Amino acid sequence: MHFVYQAVLPSGQFVTHHAQAPSAKRLTEQLVEQNYQIVEMRVDWRRNLTEGFSKPRIKRPVLIDFFNYMRGMLELGMNVTTAITTVKDTLEDKVLLVALEQVEDLVNKGYGFGDALEQTDMFPGLTVASVKAAEKANRLEQVFLELANHYQNLDDLVRQAKKAATYPSIALVVLSGVFAMLLFVVIPQLADILPPDRPLITRVMIWMSEMAPYIWWIPFVTVGVIFFTIRSLTPAQKARIGERIYRLPVVGRVGLNLELSTVFMSLAMLNGGGIPLLETLRVASTVTSSLFIREKLNICRELAAQGSPLSEGFRDPIFPPVVLRAIAHGEATGRFDAQFAGIAKFLRERTANQLDLLSNFIEPVMIVFGGGMLMLMALGIFMPIYQNISNFGR
Repeated sequence: MHFVYQAVLPSGQFVTHHAQAPSAKRLTEQLVEQNYQIVEMRVDWRRNLTEGFSKPRIKRPVLIDFFNYMRGMLELGMNVTTAITTVKDTLEDKVLLVALEQVEDLVNKGYGFGDALEQTDMFPGLTVASVKAAEKANRLEQVFLELANHYQNLDDLVRQAKKAATYPSIALVVLSGVFAMLLFVVIPQLADILPPDRPLITRVMIWMSEMAPYIWWIPFVTVGVIFFTIRSLTPAQKARIGERIYRLPVVGRVGLNLELSTVFMSLAMLNGGGIPLLETLRVASTVTSSLFIREKLNICRELAAQGSPLSEGFRDPIFPPVVLRAIAHGEATGRFDAQFAGIAKFLRERTANQLDLLSNFIEPVMIVFGGGMLMLMALGIFMPIYQNISNFGR
């Protein structure tokens, strides 16, 4: 979370600063360790609310095009500066153009290409670490190709996950719209003409229609409360929630495999580029969006730094058995990059198959659910009408 605090420095100077920390208690401890005398501290809600929108990031498809263009320019014999200028004249993404303006300026000032990418704070940590290592090994062309392939594989996997979620999302929106129209428009107009001896389902629908104008705001408030509650959680609390989600049947396992496949793609990319194992684990932990997986990777890195075998950290049951066996084999052969790549490929293909199965399973379930919901609504409306017509005929 972001905080604003006023404090007196050891020199006696009074300052007002912004700071980021897991909690106010932790920030207080850090400031006290520096001999700051805290006058006031409060949560910076504006920064907390706009954090996700204030830092521009280059989209994955744009990164793929960027690395393919850079590789092509270098293969033609251009230097990095000329290649950047050419890419600026070719691609039209505004965020990328702003970043490349900064990169070009820094490279002209003597910065390395990897350092310039890092200074913009717009490129993923995986990209920065890979390019820095490639500059030292003089293999930028190969790394640009590997980065393009890496982000292409990741993009394909994410697209497949979004595709699997598209149908149920659209179905839920349509069903919700139909349900709302019935509650707010159709049922109020029919309530007065329906017979008094109504079936149970009709009475329930009329009751829901009468209550809807008073409780329509509850779903929106609930979503808002959940959103702000999640934003206010500490990293440790978010990690615990992530663990529970990953342990859910079917959906949780698919989500876990999806995240792990991206993690091991990053590990293979980094270690294969010549980055030491411990640094590879550190960078990969910063790339993953899951705080729970990040916590597990940090444990693996700490154990490896203490001299334990790398496989020791991957004995956690959250990792599939193939991960432990593959890494143990990598320890025997001394080729972790090949094992990381093999694990990434296995998990990527497994995730793709699971997403196909999940998509094929969800579609008929949504059809049955939606059809059943509409059938109940139809029965609630037409049963009393039919009953009324039957009585009138007598």
